[in-house]
Amino acid sequence: MQKNALNDLILAKINELGGKMPFSIFMQLALYAPGLGYYANGLQKFGPTGDFSTAPEISPLFGKCIIPSIQDFDHILEFGPGTGALSKTLLENHPHIEKYWILEISAELQARQKETLKEYLHKITWLTELPAKPFKGAIVANEIIDAFPATKFLWKDNNTYEYFVTEKNGEFCFTTDTPSSTAITEFVKTLELPNNYSSEMHLWLKPWIKSLSECLTSGIILIIDYGFPRHELYHPDRDEGTLMCHYQHHAHPNVLEKPGEQDITAHIDFTAVAEAAVENNLDVAGYTSQAAFLLDNDLLALTRGAQDAKAIDMLTSPAEMGEFFKVMALTKNWDKPIAGFRMQDRRHRL
Repeated sequence: MQKNALNDLILAKINELGGKMPFSIFMQLALYAPGLGYYANGLQKFGPTGDFSTAPEISPLFGKCIIPSIQDFDHILEFGPGTGALSKTLLENHPHIEKYWILEISAELQARQKETLKEYLHKITWLTELPAKPFKGAIVANEIIDAFPATKFLWKDNNTYEYFVTEKNGEFCFTTDTPSSTAITEFVKTLELPNNYSSEMHLWLKPWIKSLSECLTSGIILIIDYGFPRHELYHPDRDEGTLMCHYQHHAHPNVLEKPGEQDITAHIDFTAVAEAAVENNLDVAGYTSQAAFLLDNDLLALTRGAQDAKAIDMLTSPAEMGEFFKVMALTKNWDKPIAGFRMQDRRHRL
């Protein structure tokens, strides 16, 4: 284990918790520890010179295709926009934006975003928490939930165990024990899993959806991320879970390596998103693949030249992001149909 401030912080937390800590806490520190975690330090993360490229970095066509779904709203809140590429596209092409909030907890990323968006500073307010006053508008969350700290569990011999992180011979390693929360046991019992089945769940999901609902008087929440309905996410063949790291455009499953230097993600249970929405006075207005969403919002009509054709392939191909990524629209006190879900709506699969 390399000796550095983040590893020291993680070791101190392990010792504070009696020699082991839930993996979710490890993931929280590895990604978000102030000044040290992956999303809080100064390392390059996005684009060709970083660790991965998100859809807005691939092409502004992605953002242009979001606009038909949110065009009725002049107040927009975007979660964690990375480089600010999506923010810039929306601000350049949405004709009616009056107020644009960016929720970004990383001071370093805020600084980068302010440089990217310097032409629009008069419309933008940066936040580190949700607006105190509820508003009518649209909330956009692109590739946000997958980086929520995930709880890693094991179903073995009709019992639920949780994965904890400990230290052995100078390295971080996993151990299993009784779950730290009864919510973990209760959830896993609802799944029909084969023996020796490992996977993840997001305990942060329900309170997050609740906070979004409380933030809106009326409007839409657009969630774009990779994941599956519950019956597909916890398929018997997916018995090692979905945790994955991204480092210099290579994906690998060694989540305990290089804390703070690599992204860590887990796939989304979109059934859980829908359940949390309904519990918190939101309607599930649409659910589809990214490819269907973009094509329904006139992606092909926006295409100009060979460079756009390459981007379209990346955004819509089943072998790339087209099927892997899903789009879900949640609404509150809003009955107007949402563009993007007319070609294909998969709510029945949830």
